[in-house]
Amino acid sequence: MGNHVVSGRDESVRLFQNPVLEYFSHIHPATPVVVFLPLITWTSWIGLGSLPAASFLVSLAGGLALWTIAEYV
Repeated sequence: MGNHVVSGRDESVRLFQNPVLEYFSHIHPATPVVVFLPLITWTSWIGLGSLPAASFLVSLAGGLALWTIAEYV
C-alpha cells in the first residue's frame, strides 16, 4: 500500500486491490437518480393507491428511518 492523498484532481482513493471490484466501485453521479427515482415513484404510487394517506405517510417515514439506520449500521 502506498501513501494515499485525496487532492483536488479528478481521482479517488483506491478502495480495492482487485481491479474488477475497483472498476465497479465507481459510478456516474446521475446513476442513483436515473435508477432509483423511477423506482421510488412507481412504488410510492402503488403504496398510495393501496393504503390510506396517513398509513402511507407513516410507512414512508418508517422506511426512511429504517433505511438510514441500516445504512449506517
